[in-house]
Amino acid sequence: MTLIQGGESILADRAIAAAIKSAREATPAASLFQLQCDEIALGEITDALAPSLFGDKRILVIRDLQDLTQEESDEVAAYLTAQDEGVHLVLWHKGGVKGKALLEKIKKSKPRTIPCDVIKKESEKADFIHSEFKRLGRKVSPSGVLALLNALGSDLRELSSAISQLASDVAGNKTIDEDDVEKFQQ
Repeated sequence: MTLIQGGESILADRAIAAAIKSAREATPAASLFQLQCDEIALGEITDALAPSLFGDKRILVIRDLQDLTQEESDEVAAYLTAQDEGVHLVLWHKGGVKGKALLEKIKKSKPRTIPCDVIKKESEKADFIHSEFKRLGRKVSPSGVLALLNALGSDLRELSSAISQLASDVAGNKTIDEDDVEKFQQ
């Protein structure tokens, strides 16, 4: 079981993708099911978590766990008392007090937990920018970081997209700087 906690959607999406990849590497034939809490019908979670007649391995992703109804939360809680080894459960809770009782029950099951807290501080955004460039095998100057923050603000998806584009467009192994960001913005 993997629990992703926090409201930073780009980080949560990446954590979900990594959890799916890891589960698929462990069990290549596993079927993937993804449920969005605002679209779930009562009983759908129970059906998805029910033991397979043929021993099929499954990966079940439930997003926006905090939005489950009480009855749907009860379905997840019931599963926690009798987990199926053939199921890798990936749960995303955005945070806050909504769904806190279920969240505490999940934590008692000792899932692998991945924090995806909302990035608010400028220093954290700068760290995000540096890590994005590093992930892409590129470097950015402090003036480039500041230029990106000034141009795009705090939307991490937008920042990530711009960083990918800059990493692709700026030739060679050059450290990306303020001039590169300004050219990109034109």
